[in-house]
Amino acid sequence: MSDVTVRGELKMSVKKKQARNVESKQVVVSDVRFTQSGPDKASGGLLGWVSFTVGGLRLDGIAVRRTADGRFALSFPARRDAAGRQHPYVLPLDDATRRDLEHQVFAAIGLGEVPQR
Repeated sequence: MSDVTVRGELKMSVKKKQARNVESKQVVVSDVRFTQSGPDKASGGLLGWVSFTVGGLRLDGIAVRRTADGRFALSFPARRDAAGRQHPYVLPLDDATRRDLEHQVFAAIGLGEVPQR
């Protein structure tokens, strides 16, 4: 446990982050909506944005991109801190979940089979 100090006052004790094994479970994606980007963005690999429902949550603002090697990929929204590091608002916990989400979303918007990484 480590103590967290906010504005000079001890607010709470929190556990330090620990690596954990997360068992991937199949997710069910529904109500997928796609908004296509303009041609100026598509030439740089941004095809558009999707929103979808998964596990009782509505996820929105997720970019659909084509990578330099031709794969399709989802890019999750993030904020940048003062040091320039990105902090995603939401993201898959493991690669299997990411592949599952991508497969379902890309099939729903008609991108067909997704090349594997």
